[in-house]
Amino acid sequence: MKHENFSLMKLLENILNEVGDLKNIKGYEYILKGKDEGSFTIHLNNNEIAVNVIIKRAEDDIKSLFNFPPIIKADQKEMYNVGFLVGGEDTQFEKTNLSILMRILKTVMDISLDLIKKYPNDTIFTFFATSKTGKGFNDSQKMNLYKLIMQKNIPTEYRMGESEFLENKFLYLTKIK
Repeated sequence: MKHENFSLMKLLENILNEVGDLKNIKGYEYILKGKDEGSFTIHLNNNEIAVNVIIKRAEDDIKSLFNFPPIIKADQKEMYNVGFLVGGEDTQFEKTNLSILMRILKTVMDISLDLIKKYPNDTIFTFFATSKTGKGFNDSQKMNLYKLIMQKNIPTEYRMGESEFLENKFLYLTKIK
């Protein structure tokens, strides 16, 4: 890991721990579109940049490739992936402006939780960390940041965990019964 990447991750972790959670960060105003999408716009350098949070159902033929602990009972649940695009991209965005990054992540978390509440209790939601180059899903820096954010912000009635899909780590969220 490069020194500057480690420093940024440490800074973000310290900020999140100091703040305690994202509740004290002001998110962007957003719009929910049905039960599978939410969006908002950020203003950066006189440009408007669209951010979309999208929930997509996992196809049945790939569900068996996910490795969940037995307690999750994944074979009995519907599975959806939660992702977000900033300016149409799911790769690295604006790491130099920490306040914008934190507001984006706060709003993405808010939209995700609002959308997840619209699904039945027996549903699993997966969260992958796309690499900065857009090739693959094993970005440990992003995954650790997402994990820290989720641990501090998911409602108590949900279980969060980390698992693998074809050697790619991901986070999952499911309601505790």
